[in-house]
Amino acid sequence: MLTPAAVFFWTEKDEAKKAELTAKLIQDTVPKYFGKWNEILEKNSGFLVGKKFSYADFAIATGIEFFNSKFGPAVLDQYPALKAHLASVFAAPGIREWVAKRPVTEN
Repeated sequence: MLTPAAVFFWTEKDEAKKAELTAKLIQDTVPKYFGKWNEILEKNSGFLVGKKFSYADFAIATGIEFFNSKFGPAVLDQYPALKAHLASVFAAPGIREWVAKRPVTEN
């Protein structure tokens, strides 16, 4: 998900340019990727690959969690399968316990 708009967003110092990149990220990049992942999850009964959790599920969930920390979770309202997927990954045994006790870090 680290498209040029995303990469430059994190490193851009000029606030006007950063706002422009943010808008591009939200308007172009998010619908492209979130929409595709949402579609895959709907077709695959809640998993990105196969019928159980895989590395892909964890990778996407952690990326979206980071995205939510920067832009808020409201973006996921348009992608119900992706929103449910994120919740299920972070509610999985072992993951849930780790998230509850993991150290807080800066993004």
